[in-house]
Amino acid sequence: MVRAMPLLSGSGPHPFLISAVALLALAGSACYRVPAGKKAVADVRIEGAKDVDDEELLERIATREGSRFLGIFDGVIYEYEIFDQYALRRDLQRIERYLRSQGFYDAHVHAARVEERGDKVYVTIAVEQGPPVLVGSISIAEKTAVDEKTRGAVRKAINAVLPIGRRLDEDEFAASERAALKALTSTGHAAAKVTRAAEVDLATHRARLVYTVDPGPLGKFGPVRFEGLAQLPEGTVRRIFGVEEGKRYSSNDIEEGRRALLDLGVPVSVDIDQDLSDYERTQTVPITVKAQPAKIRA
Repeated sequence: MVRAMPLLSGSGPHPFLISAVALLALAGSACYRVPAGKKAVADVRIEGAKDVDDEELLERIATREGSRFLGIFDGVIYEYEIFDQYALRRDLQRIERYLRSQGFYDAHVHAARVEERGDKVYVTIAVEQGPPVLVGSISIAEKTAVDEKTRGAVRKAINAVLPIGRRLDEDEFAASERAALKALTSTGHAAAKVTRAAEVDLATHRARLVYTVDPGPLGKFGPVRFEGLAQLPEGTVRRIFGVEEGKRYSSNDIEEGRRALLDLGVPVSVDIDQDLSDYERTQTVPITVKAQPAKIRA
C-alpha cells in the first residue's frame, strides 16, 4: 500500500507549505502599484538593428522594463521603472551615438510606438541603421623614421585589429592604436607615442586612418631591482625573470618575464615599474620588480 507523504513534519509546518503560503500572500499584498498619474515601463523593444545586438543597445538606455518576481504572477513586482518621455528622448540620442561609434554614421533612431495599457507602457524603438563606414586606407606618419622591420611590425599590428574593409568601430580603432604602440615598445622604443585620426567620407562611407608615430630613441634596460621576495632566492628569481641590464629594451621581454614569475606559483602578484623619468638623457629604463609571495599556511 502506498501512503501519501504528509505536508506536516512533527509539530511544525512543512517548508514547502510555508513557501506556498508566503508566495500567495505576496501575490495578494505586493501587487503592481504605480504612483497616481505615472506609468510603469512594461516592455522595451528594438526594431531594425541588423548588425548590432539588441541587448547591447538596451543596456545603454535608462528606459527599461521592470523586473517581475519569478514571472509567476502577472502583476507581482518587486521593482519597476517609471516611464519618462524626456528620458526616452535622451535614450534615442544615446543609441544614435552608440551606433555611430560602431561605424553607422547615418544611423537614425526614433520611438516607433509608445502604447499605454492601463498603468503600463510598452515602448518600441525603431533603428534605421544605414550603411556602415568601412576602413578604406591606413597611413602611418613617422615623426622620426624607423627601420623597415619596425615599420612592418607597426602595420601588421594595426591590420591584426582593424584591417582595411572592416567596419570602423571606435573601440577597435583605440585598440589598434595600442597595438601599434606595443609594436614600437617591443622593438626597443621605450618612450614611443602613437596618436590616431580618422578622415571619414560620408559620400563613399569610407574612412582613411592615420597613425602618427613618434618612436623616440632606442633604449636599453637599466638596473633591475627586486622587492618583496621574502624567502625567495634573488638569483633564481632574476634568472627566471630574464631581463638583464644593458640589453635592448623590449616590452615583450618584460611581459614574458612577468608571466614566467607568475608561473612559479609562488608570487601571487608581480608588478613591474619602469622608470622613464630620465630616459631622454640616458636612453636606459631602470626596472623594479615588486613581488608579493603567497602566504604559507600552517
